[in-house]
Amino acid sequence: MNYEQVLAKAKRECKDGDRKGVAGPQHKIALRNCGYIDAESIYEYISHAQGYRGLAEALNVSRADVIEELRKAGLRGRGGGGYPAADKWKTCLETGEDEKYVLCNAFDSDPKSHIARLLLEGDPHSVLEGMLIGAYAVGAGHGFLCVNAENITVIDRLEKALKQMQKNSLLGEKILDSGFNFDIEIKGVAASLVSGEETALIRLLEDKQAMPYRRTVYPAVAGINEKPTLVNNAETLSHVSAIFQNGAAWYAGIGTEKSRGTKVLTITGDMVNSDTIEDPFGTTIRATIQHSGNDINITDIKAIQFGGPTGTFLGPDSLDTPIAFETISEIGGIMASGTIEVFDNSHCAVAMARNAIDYIESQSCGKCTFCREGSLQMADILKDISENKGKPEDLELLLELGEAMATGSICGLGKTAPNPVLSSIRLFRGDYDTHINEKTCLKK
Repeated sequence: MNYEQVLAKAKRECKDGDRKGVAGPQHKIALRNCGYIDAESIYEYISHAQGYRGLAEALNVSRADVIEELRKAGLRGRGGGGYPAADKWKTCLETGEDEKYVLCNAFDSDPKSHIARLLLEGDPHSVLEGMLIGAYAVGAGHGFLCVNAENITVIDRLEKALKQMQKNSLLGEKILDSGFNFDIEIKGVAASLVSGEETALIRLLEDKQAMPYRRTVYPAVAGINEKPTLVNNAETLSHVSAIFQNGAAWYAGIGTEKSRGTKVLTITGDMVNSDTIEDPFGTTIRATIQHSGNDINITDIKAIQFGGPTGTFLGPDSLDTPIAFETISEIGGIMASGTIEVFDNSHCAVAMARNAIDYIESQSCGKCTFCREGSLQMADILKDISENKGKPEDLELLLELGEAMATGSICGLGKTAPNPVLSSIRLFRGDYDTHINEKTCLKK
């Protein structure tokens, strides 16, 4: 079947008219269909949400033209670092290899983030369509969709989605009557911070332990089984399908000059409402928190940790910082998972840092000395300080350890692991001094 035949079939199956989202302060692209269509119906995705139109458009042009469209849109990967998606895709296309893979990281390595789960439970086809477009663009024939093995709902919906795709000429051979062939395999993995790193995830798929490795070349050149592998996460691929459904010019008009589109963000911590929000890049931290239904009294806020477990602590004066890759980096933060955790003034900075590094230390794969030993020593020092056994020289040792970890660790987890500790010392030196010099703390 071609796309027009698939669309006509979908309209016959769906006779309840168009469905539209509820207007509000958010601007949803990745989550555009969640809650508005039946997640288990490919026909609703096609009939009500322009589903697979983007794939049909992509199949009508060359692979190079698909990548150029992505470049015009200005999409940056939502995996944390914000690497330009078109550059990664172009590298994979130009390798010249016949055997290539697409790997979708579709689990939440940050335990407080639920982006992948929301997408796959609420709109799996937006991610799957993005995978197909990416596979066509780079010339891949097989894809792996890695999900949290414990999320039975996600796995069940994906299995149903793949069967529906097969039935409607959207998976397998001669997709939409073209010469494009592609299959997708679902892989359940144990979600952890380290398995979110792409080289560690590739090792998992090769039946090895989830340990990152130093890259002499990127996975786009040599990934799974040393073959070119395009790695994107679920949020990125949901943006891909939206771009090809609506056009690069539409997408490029949203966000900031260097950060196009939107970002899904998780609001948590000492707030009345914990929520997942999608806002255009350029929206301030304050506005995003307010969009989740929370009032902000700046005098009650001690700090914000932006970017998940390895994110930097920011002071309340950061609330009016626009959320974008470039602006968050300028204030010393990282985008990472996009989790925004708010801490009120009842917290002690030492306890905040200790909780963060204890979790990070538990997630270290152990391969890298800087991360393994550095996080362990940081945890021990912070334990002593929090129990009023610390010494003045402990602070200098924490700073030295942090610098060594940031420069010597192999993967992003190790390099960003010291962020919570270093930023808490920089912002709240007084809390540390109180523990060390006065041997007391009046906060939790």
